[in-house]
Amino acid sequence: MPTAPTLRVLSARDAARPNLINLSLHSGPVRDQDCPWVKIGKLYVSATIVGDNSWLPLISRLSKEGVKQYTVFTGRHGNIPNIVDSVGNATGIFDPSHTKEDAAGQQRAMAEFPGVQIALVDTSTNARFQTQWLKRETRNQILKGHSVIYTWCYGLFTMCEAPSDTGTPGYASALRSNQTYQIEKTVADLVNDYWGWVPNPI
Repeated sequence: MPTAPTLRVLSARDAARPNLINLSLHSGPVRDQDCPWVKIGKLYVSATIVGDNSWLPLISRLSKEGVKQYTVFTGRHGNIPNIVDSVGNATGIFDPSHTKEDAAGQQRAMAEFPGVQIALVDTSTNARFQTQWLKRETRNQILKGHSVIYTWCYGLFTMCEAPSDTGTPGYASALRSNQTYQIEKTVADLVNDYWGWVPNPI
């Protein structure tokens, strides 16, 4: 008998900590439906790693609740923190294979889930000042009535950025410390720190 789906959608006020969610997630084989999401208003971001099609179980669940209009942002990886160079370019995250995978997922979802419409947005075309662009475009889509999904790993940390290494002594150690500090926060703390700009985030 197949294992029942275990999809978790955490609220913006959840006290769960991503580092502990990660440990639980890696305790066995990771399936798409096992990757947890955080709901911030009408925006959905991953709390941990994701697989190639982890957002499809989310669409399946939401579509059964009557949610039919989506904007899905794709084309990149997610890190903790995300690195930005001296002129504001996001570095080391863009991956065209993700856009291709999510385009296939888009077609599959619209075929499988009645009435669902999905607009796909490639983030790699806006590498400079990526977070500012994401904020603007995400707000626009939400205000149009769409639910928005960021498909990359660690989406909850998308707005957490750090400057690229310019040869500063201790840079790598400081980056690791920042990562540990961020991932040990609660979901609620991270939403408070980075996501207050989302319309009606709670």
